[in-house]
Amino acid sequence: MRALSLFPPDAEIRALPTSKSPRLLLAGSTVKRRWQESAFYPAHRRIAKCYRFFLRLKVATGLGLMAPVVNHHASFNELIGDIFPDVDSAALLIGTAGPNQKNTIQLWSRERGVVGYIKYAETHIARSRLANEFKMLECIPKGVGPEVLKYTSFNDGNALVLSPIVGRAMPVSMHPPSWIHGFLNGLQISPCVGIEEHPGVKIFQAKYGSAVLPWLESLSHRKWPVVFYHGDFAPWNLLHWSGRNAAAIDWEYGLSESIPHLDLIHYLLQVGRLIRFWTPRQTRVFVINYMLRHFSLDLEEIEGLVRLLAYHVYREAIADGHLENTNRVLWWRSVWECEK
Repeated sequence: MRALSLFPPDAEIRALPTSKSPRLLLAGSTVKRRWQESAFYPAHRRIAKCYRFFLRLKVATGLGLMAPVVNHHASFNELIGDIFPDVDSAALLIGTAGPNQKNTIQLWSRERGVVGYIKYAETHIARSRLANEFKMLECIPKGVGPEVLKYTSFNDGNALVLSPIVGRAMPVSMHPPSWIHGFLNGLQISPCVGIEEHPGVKIFQAKYGSAVLPWLESLSHRKWPVVFYHGDFAPWNLLHWSGRNAAAIDWEYGLSESIPHLDLIHYLLQVGRLIRFWTPRQTRVFVINYMLRHFSLDLEEIEGLVRLLAYHVYREAIADGHLENTNRVLWWRSVWECEK
């Protein structure tokens, strides 16, 4: 992946954590700008945030310098020059290596700060996910996600250029703030529909057939609204500002028609898995109890929703190229296979 071609010509690049195994590349030319750009380095747990602080200090002082970028083509300017003519620096977050690898570049202007983002994908799977994100951002309600500024082929892949969202990252907790429920309610598309006619139910039936039939049948005792499904709903994909205002990023796993509550269940399962390091059973029990406390749903319905969501994420992980014997895939499998 030609990540360096996503930088302005002749930029001096610094790498975090090291130049041999970079996770974040940044082009800031001053101490202040490098400190600002290095905040793009991801960290969600307390120990990870301490490590990030150390890395940011290191790179701000000028360490970690790589060779200057020598671009003999105008691909960077061709991609964003008509949208962001004042971009003078960038920070590039390198995605996890694999069939679904995507890079995200944060664009900086000397006068305006962060002005936008580019998401770039090369592999077939990654380009498919990026295309789905473009489709989702074009149909979700305005303001609940970034605005699409351009979607085009670029170098050996596809690029999605997005507006920035002005907001702050939310704390990671197994007890989401109350505004999360309001945000998800805002993703409702239409009033309640029986499962025989529900488009979200039909999507899961078409994708997975008899494997999900028992869980869908557990939802047959009532009608359900049709909602947009984010698909990777988690604290690190949410930005929040005053009051109940919030927006979500990374819609690549989204569905334009789905069943309610799946995003919230995904949120809780992800925090339990990645932050608390809970077992599948422990996390599943917490999620079921949380849903019983906060919603007028019976146990059978919640069990069906949790297992359906876990099975869907499991199948999506395999579609992304993850092997069935990896910890990630086994964890999600254990959730939907778990005995009551």
